[in-house]
Amino acid sequence: MQSEIYRHSPLSELDMQIWEKKFHNFMSPLELKAQYDRLFRIMGNLEFFMKAGLTFMRDAHVSAKFGNIRDVEKVRLVPISSNENQCEILENGHRTSYQIVKLVELDPKLREAYKNGKPIVFRPKTEEMMTENLYDGIARTGQVLVEKSKTITSEEAKIVIYFNVYELKEEKIFTELVSDILKSTKHGFSTINFIRHGKVYRFGPNFDQFKVYRTKNHIF
Repeated sequence: MQSEIYRHSPLSELDMQIWEKKFHNFMSPLELKAQYDRLFRIMGNLEFFMKAGLTFMRDAHVSAKFGNIRDVEKVRLVPISSNENQCEILENGHRTSYQIVKLVELDPKLREAYKNGKPIVFRPKTEEMMTENLYDGIARTGQVLVEKSKTITSEEAKIVIYFNVYELKEEKIFTELVSDILKSTKHGFSTINFIRHGKVYRFGPNFDQFKVYRTKNHIF
């Protein structure tokens, strides 16, 4: 019996498995982005945002973006469970693995619109609303780190957090809040990376300090 995930999908479950395996091969960030773009054009926006079975697509998008900003040689997805993947990069001949987390806007009205196939309307937000979003995103970051730490098997565990929250762009406020939550939260990660506004912020192992990577190729 066909899974509900694929009932109205333009691709069969077998087709999707074939596509998913493509992302398990090392390729340049630009090649991974190109593969993702081809599948995205087939699946369409609604499928991309709503289907639980497309986690690998979203993780591929984050991995390509991370690899592109970091300007690494190769990147790929490594499945670690039925619905979770790690990002593995090849940089200067060395392999490094990262857990992947996606923090996105929590807006019930938008989720309902996606679910019902309605046009998506993004309304301007006040500075107060964006400030609230930022603090909410930072609080959820702490919760995620605690939860993800339960699955850590390495003393040098690393994580990539896609901080896709409609919030203030001030870098100083963001980095100060991140530093505070990383120092006050009991977690097991040696390095924590945030993808935010086209940059990667790398914290650790001293969470008072961070390094910022800026994209050299604006493909996203």
